[in-house]
Amino acid sequence: MNSFNHFALGAVGQWMYEFQLGITTDHQNGEAGYKHFVLQPQVAGTFESLSGSYESNNGKIYSSWTSDGQGNMISYKATVPANTSATLYLPMGIEGEDSLKPIKGVEFKGIGQRNGIKVGTYELSSGTFEFNLKDGTVKVKTF
Repeated sequence: MNSFNHFALGAVGQWMYEFQLGITTDHQNGEAGYKHFVLQPQVAGTFESLSGSYESNNGKIYSSWTSDGQGNMISYKATVPANTSATLYLPMGIEGEDSLKPIKGVEFKGIGQRNGIKVGTYELSSGTFEFNLKDGTVKVKTF
């Protein structure tokens, strides 16, 4: 019987949370404890969907995405717990500017690079958000 508490085995779980779901602390900016955190989900290979959550001290952080099975994200849904905020780095396979209309709780910061990937940067306040990427545009709904 092996335990995921052993670092060599637990590192797999950490990779799934931080790379695939994209849930991680904002330690690069000195933030810890998930009061402000980073979401940077990454679609890879032929995966078509993934969803999961992390129980932080401030509440449940939820992350879910779907893809076309060729490494291109189609939709992304996230929940940011009450009294917290997040920076979302959404993978962008588009060339044009973002078509996001102003929506309460979502602030578009621009398109750039992070971890070698072209991303759209968004600041999110508490709430549940769904991003749909289609035909070079990004549309968001709040719940």
